[in-house]
Amino acid sequence: MTALLEVALGVIFAFLLVSLLVTAFTELVAAFTRWRARNLWNAVKAMLGEQSARSLRNHSVVASLGSPSWLGNLAGRLRPESAQGPSYIPAPTLAMVVVDLVLQPHASRQAAVLEIRRAAASVQAMSDPALIANVLTRLAAALPATPSFEDIKTQITHWVADVDNGKLTVPDLVANLRTLAAAAPALGLSDWAVHISELTTIDERLKEALQTLARKAGDDIERFRSEIETWFDAMMKRVSGWYKRKMQAVSFAAALGLACWLDIDTIRIAQVLWLDSTLRQVVVAQAEAFANQPPEELAPPKAVERFEYWTSQLLRTQLPIGRCPAQTDPEADAVGTTDRNGVLEARATQGVTPWWCDDERFKQRPWFLGWLLTALAASLGAPFWFDLLQKVVHIRSSGAPPAKAPNREAETP
Repeated sequence: MTALLEVALGVIFAFLLVSLLVTAFTELVAAFTRWRARNLWNAVKAMLGEQSARSLRNHSVVASLGSPSWLGNLAGRLRPESAQGPSYIPAPTLAMVVVDLVLQPHASRQAAVLEIRRAAASVQAMSDPALIANVLTRLAAALPATPSFEDIKTQITHWVADVDNGKLTVPDLVANLRTLAAAAPALGLSDWAVHISELTTIDERLKEALQTLARKAGDDIERFRSEIETWFDAMMKRVSGWYKRKMQAVSFAAALGLACWLDIDTIRIAQVLWLDSTLRQVVVAQAEAFANQPPEELAPPKAVERFEYWTSQLLRTQLPIGRCPAQTDPEADAVGTTDRNGVLEARATQGVTPWWCDDERFKQRPWFLGWLLTALAASLGAPFWFDLLQKVVHIRSSGAPPAKAPNREAETP
């Protein structure tokens, strides 16, 4: 029973190291291809439409969120569009930018009031009815095309006719404009819903979504922003699901490729650990040391360094993986399989070649099945195998699984 548990511990340790190596490799690929940024960009295009999404991405607030690495910059030279934009946009930031890009420039009460005051200042020094009519006409065209301002536009049109007929003097017109500026209606979201439908600067997809959200929010601008945030969060949850499924597929492919490249055969590892008690004890000691005191920095800052680190850690173990000593130059590959704390070297000194290095094994056993099992196990992720490793180490050392914390809620009367 003890030997079986030790074999399981060694296999789990191998799966953990392979999972860490696969994670480092997939993050290296993701950093180069900028998958996260591209997934976010595709999601924003699906939400807003391509034209509005480009405006969002080019906004200064959103552009400042991006911080590509040197791998991302290299990818940008090969695929310029894929390297643009951030990998994550907070929902409040997106809501703010959408309101700024779509609503504020076209439907701002402050902008309307400013236009009316400018018109009053302009006509105050004028006496030519034609020039005054031109100012009033431009003012009417500059006001928001919403029901709240339709009456104001109609009134301005009447003033144009009164100025032409001499019924309205310049001082009276200036006074009327100032009164109009003070009484300009606040632009409600119900007006915005109508105004949005008339915009030509955004996609139809975004128009429909914003109209629905504006009607739902009523005249509460904060609720409108909150509705946009909720809408964006719901989309981001779906994007996270897409990304996870893609990464799972990529992780499995990477795990299978690494298993073939490094010859990480689960069946062979289990057989060697079962038959070789000396090697088994060495691997168990390594696994216990890793479980009890894992490396302080499991994820070095750069993807390339992380990949190199876990590759060397995997090859430094006594596990029967990688190229065999007979196929390796000890001087050129000092960090490879020849550096196994004397286990392989002792056999080589005695003139004994480890039986798992025999090329005939490819004719005798289902070696591809061992690679496939390794890939399937590695695709479960390093956290899963690290937790399992700690549990098995605890079982081996104490004979019982770690006690679970009592359910205090169940004890509450």
